[in-house]
Amino acid sequence: MTRASALRDFVTAAIRAVALALLFGLAACGASTHAAPPPTAPPARALPPLPELVELLPSGAETLLGLRPNLLFSSPATHPVAEILLPDARRDAIERRTGVRVADLTELVVADYGEQGFIAVAAGVNRAPEVVVAIASGMNTIEASTDEPFVRRVGYLGTQRREVAALDATTLLFAGDSGPHVAALLERASLGQWPEGSASVLAQDGLTPLLDQLGDAPLRVFVPHHIDLPLDTGPGMLLSRQTGVGFAIVPAGADELQVRILVHGELPPGAHENFHQWVLSVAQSALGAVVGISEGLQTLRLETEARSALVTERLPTQGLVRGLSLLLADRVGEALDVVFSDAPPLRHPVPSAGEDAPKAR
Repeated sequence: MTRASALRDFVTAAIRAVALALLFGLAACGASTHAAPPPTAPPARALPPLPELVELLPSGAETLLGLRPNLLFSSPATHPVAEILLPDARRDAIERRTGVRVADLTELVVADYGEQGFIAVAAGVNRAPEVVVAIASGMNTIEASTDEPFVRRVGYLGTQRREVAALDATTLLFAGDSGPHVAALLERASLGQWPEGSASVLAQDGLTPLLDQLGDAPLRVFVPHHIDLPLDTGPGMLLSRQTGVGFAIVPAGADELQVRILVHGELPPGAHENFHQWVLSVAQSALGAVVGISEGLQTLRLETEARSALVTERLPTQGLVRGLSLLLADRVGEALDVVFSDAPPLRHPVPSAGEDAPKAR
């Protein structure tokens, strides 16, 4: 395995997380429509204040994605990145078909639990309880329907089993095939504490240091566990005891982005020089040329400690966009097309402010 292919393994994990966010986490905001509206859904009762969204996610996640879509789309530096992930044409098509207005979300966190499914939680949702009812109107089969303590529906959208709930007036849960994890999350949101045997994803070894050191950013991806690499390679030896990897993009001017990559875990002697050589090697590879790493080497900063290595570099936005376009866009787009062609349009889209809300189902 080459240094470039080791980086590509992390990118592959990031692709899965981003795809999950776009496929399943974006059904989280109301549409502006003038269809004849049914009566209003019952409001959720008063509940304990919600913690930070990431604290609501149960432990066991294989990959964690954090997005601030409103910042991604509003910042001149990150807007091209947002457009690569979800260009105008596809975003408009999704809004017409589902009522999803992607750029309105203030925060979106997605936890991928592998074979156990995924959980997405979105904030900044317009009339979240009505969104739940609207999504349920497109379910061909409903297995569970409750209005206390949360407006919640479980059923099938096309052939996919999904669970959706309003955690408060502006926070939406959307999940698939992750029953025990969702049950633990709902109990945490309802009672203010985790049930016995469950804990926040923040309890996973390696995640909290990643969150703390990477800081706030409009786009963050975390792999909060050890990534197995062949030990007979340089990257494999260098990362043999890592416990988590994180990636973040932060605006650094109108046309530049700062990319942050953090490795957490015990590092071998000489790690600083080895990481430096690894970055240089990746920069000189075809992948590095596509992403634009070589263009920003003069801004490269490397900080290593006993249990962490942080790489930061400023890249021209267009260079990073070129790389993301090749690495992400086609795969995400194909997955979006498959999922949305299978799911039916909403029967009762959520009205905008001033209109009536849909009937509970």
